[in-house]
Amino acid sequence: MATPAQTAAQQAALAKATIAKLNTQLKTTQANLAATTAANPKPVAIGDRAMDAKAATAAAPAQANSTPAPAQDTYYTKVISGGKTQAQLDAAANATQTATDINAMGISGLTSTVDATTGMVKTVTPPAVVKKKPVFGDPDYVLQPGDPGYKPPVVSDVPLTAAELAAQAAALAAARTAELANTDAFAGLSDLFASYGLGDLSGDITMLMKKGKTANEALVMLKYDPLFNQAYTARFAGNKTRIANGLNALSEANYIQNENAYAETLKAYGLGNMLSTDRKVNEAKFAQYIANDMSPTEFNDRIKTASDNVINTDPQVMATFKQYYGGLTNSDLVAYFLAPDETLPLLKQKANAAQIGTAAQEQGFMNAAGGSNVSQERAMQLSLMGVNQPGGVGAASGYQSVAEVLPAGQKLSSIYKEAGINYDQTAAENEFLLQNAAAQKQRKGLASLERGSFSGDYGTSSQAGSLSNTRQGQF
Repeated sequence: MATPAQTAAQQAALAKATIAKLNTQLKTTQANLAATTAANPKPVAIGDRAMDAKAATAAAPAQANSTPAPAQDTYYTKVISGGKTQAQLDAAANATQTATDINAMGISGLTSTVDATTGMVKTVTPPAVVKKKPVFGDPDYVLQPGDPGYKPPVVSDVPLTAAELAAQAAALAAARTAELANTDAFAGLSDLFASYGLGDLSGDITMLMKKGKTANEALVMLKYDPLFNQAYTARFAGNKTRIANGLNALSEANYIQNENAYAETLKAYGLGNMLSTDRKVNEAKFAQYIANDMSPTEFNDRIKTASDNVINTDPQVMATFKQYYGGLTNSDLVAYFLAPDETLPLLKQKANAAQIGTAAQEQGFMNAAGGSNVSQERAMQLSLMGVNQPGGVGAASGYQSVAEVLPAGQKLSSIYKEAGINYDQTAAENEFLLQNAAAQKQRKGLASLERGSFSGDYGTSSQAGSLSNTRQGQF
């Protein structure tokens, strides 16, 4: 039943919607029935086994030589009563129930019946009620000029006092001042974002101003509101990662100051070609350094280490560095030295190791490929033990000494091998680069054996005597 609060128009609209829904359901059922009937035009009554004799005779050979036809859906084909299938009976019952439900709504003027021919529900709806426009005399009529009893609005003809005029002028001036101040504030906001490289946001800023937002509200929305802050977040992407890593975000001024410092450092060391002409590419690269909390000072130290010790030094040092740490271009080297997992002290040790390996190579200690025969591991070991660093032995002078004594040491080790002394390159490095006393003792032991041989204390080997004559003084 309709509730008292419903108007006739609302009741009519509800009825139409209900009828449309029910008719749609009914049409679907009838369409299914029609399709099935078309596919099975002649329902067979229950118990009827009669067939047209001629048709049966023609069908018999075909049935004998073919697979059985698929079973038909008896819901749409089997006649139940009154010459109708179950589907037809259900459709008629649904239509009847639909009409009953509509009539039970109790809406004045709304009646529903089932068409005996088509089986469709026919419903008569009440006419829509058109609200009458109020006319003179109606309770809700508003008097118009010319109507009897009409009184025009009272307009005071009393002039405003000087104080009232001054107040009006002050209010207008204040409103104008506020409007201009707001316009200036939004212009300043546009300039601010342009200085960030976000000049494209001027359209959004103007839109927010037209929507009545203050400049401060617009600033907060452009920085923190997900509907507006995509450009800002992308511009200062390093801050997003810093926050995720538990670090504080940098202010925009400090963020941009870091970016400028990175760029100036690269230019100062002749690596300006690593900067892209695309500002966004540079911003994305610098965002990584900011996210990894790499200060401009640390950035400068890393670049200086790469430049002074590898890139802009003896080309052979760079070749040795590449031999130790992979084939790297200048850009790769810089990226290598800026990698966050490579600490600055470790990078300095690696650069020093390359210089140690190069010093050995320049004294003739080379591998089959022409590179240094000092391995990366050995060079790093020597570096970590102070070689070529303040307070340690210089790699160049150390390997010069190694080159002077190693040939004789190896020869004497071979001659006096029964003494168990093997003075090889590692031993010589230990003595002259690491100032190892045990290695020095080995060399002196071989020298003593050589002197004994020369004086006859160790045997009468002519080979030993010859070696003593040619090597003893040098060794």
